[in-house]
Amino acid sequence: MADIKRNFKLILTLGVVVTLGTFFLQIYQLTKLQVPFESVILPLILNLLAAMNLGFLFAWTFYFSNDASRAKKILSDPQLKENSSELDNTDRTELKYLQTLTADLERISQLLAFTNYSEDLSKQLKVAFNLAQEIFPNTAFLVFLRQGSELVFSSGSQAKSGNNMEVLDASSPIVKKAIDSIGEKVDLKKLADMQWKSFGLPLKTIAKDDNTSILPLSLWNRILGLVVFLHENQKVFSKKENFLANLFNRHLANFIENHSLFREKIQQGRLLKEVEIARKIQMDSLPLEFISPKGLDLIGTCLPCNETSGDYYDFLPLADGRFFIVIADVSSKGLPAALFLSKVQTLVRAMVDRFKEPASFLAFLSSHFSKESMSLLYATMIMIMVVPDDKKLYISNAGHCKPILIKADGSDSQFVEFAAGIPLGLFESDPEGYENRAVALDPGDSLLLYSDGLSELVGPNGKRMNADSLRKLVQNSDRSSSKHFVKWLQKEIENFRLGIPFEDDLTVVFLRAENLK
Repeated sequence: MADIKRNFKLILTLGVVVTLGTFFLQIYQLTKLQVPFESVILPLILNLLAAMNLGFLFAWTFYFSNDASRAKKILSDPQLKENSSELDNTDRTELKYLQTLTADLERISQLLAFTNYSEDLSKQLKVAFNLAQEIFPNTAFLVFLRQGSELVFSSGSQAKSGNNMEVLDASSPIVKKAIDSIGEKVDLKKLADMQWKSFGLPLKTIAKDDNTSILPLSLWNRILGLVVFLHENQKVFSKKENFLANLFNRHLANFIENHSLFREKIQQGRLLKEVEIARKIQMDSLPLEFISPKGLDLIGTCLPCNETSGDYYDFLPLADGRFFIVIADVSSKGLPAALFLSKVQTLVRAMVDRFKEPASFLAFLSSHFSKESMSLLYATMIMIMVVPDDKKLYISNAGHCKPILIKADGSDSQFVEFAAGIPLGLFESDPEGYENRAVALDPGDSLLLYSDGLSELVGPNGKRMNADSLRKLVQNSDRSSSKHFVKWLQKEIENFRLGIPFEDDLTVVFLRAENLK
């Protein structure tokens, strides 16, 4: 009897070791792939839960199932002899059954241990089918996965002579038979209405005693798909086989979910890398050196709220001595806005020397972008032209925030007013719909251009800065140089928002008149 107890404890210990080994082997496997830990923490947790689930079911099988009643009797009956060789045939059969069941459970636990999430799903399902063939000989396995509201065949296999396995494709007659069986037995419409969330399959008819078993691939109440078991010997699953099939499906569902999460993380990492490259390209496209026209101290800065910006500014010196200053803001943020802005910037740089003044250039840009399908994207813009030996700036506005003129004589700062100018690409505009506004700057006077990310800056408790409070704020700014102003403004921005994240891209262009003649 002591030998029986020891054997039984060894079997139980083996099950626990296998479940823990699955988890630690998975950690080793993912570490070997050099995947960042934070990107695989969720799959690891799911694997650990799967291992715990196996341990629980393992213990339940031995201690509480009716199939284990004889095993408990073996361990509890004091009349049985100490020598295991003297057990009767029934006891031997029961012990052999427990050993076989343990081996099957061990094979199922290996499903998570011997899978590689970096490989294609179809290739890794072959690993699962190989393990399944050992547990369910003479059985075909067909996996159907949910894609949206549809159920699509993913992969399958059937046993061949000599313990070989044949991989099935969608054209196989067995696949058609499985599809027909699913259609007859499972209410897929009801399942779709339930958004594939159920603890069981809604059936059309009571299951018949045929050679087909259909079981869900479930994670809690979420059904990922179905597995169809086709038995070549025309017999239905026994109680033990049905238990093992459900356990196999649960592990297979965990693997498929982990594989999907791993792939999503890899794809997300790739996209983040591409976005970082896009951000660098976009930042590099802004003026790297602040070349100012004679008599002006000029600077610009852009602070994206996301990886890429929907704002931009540019300084464009021309061969005839004129100098154009541009600031723009797209109606969206992120990559769509960045792509639209790249078109705006490219067109502005290519065409700027063909126009004599800003208003006609804005009219051309508006007409061009309104004729393109830009998915409801549009841009506001201010364009300034500096002419050599002219004290005035010539400014045109396409729906952008009003510039703030800060006088050196101490008088109140004021907005530069414009007649309404339509944003670029919003809709077709009148060729004469933009005006040129001449603004004279005396030495020491300054002009602030900004996007609404500054005028609508959010602080604690949802408090927002507005254009008028910004106008009053800059009245007492440090304007000894353009660089000093930007440093002062950045400090004021931080003091206002107190760590609250930016809701919008923030762009500033500041120019100070030194000696315009």
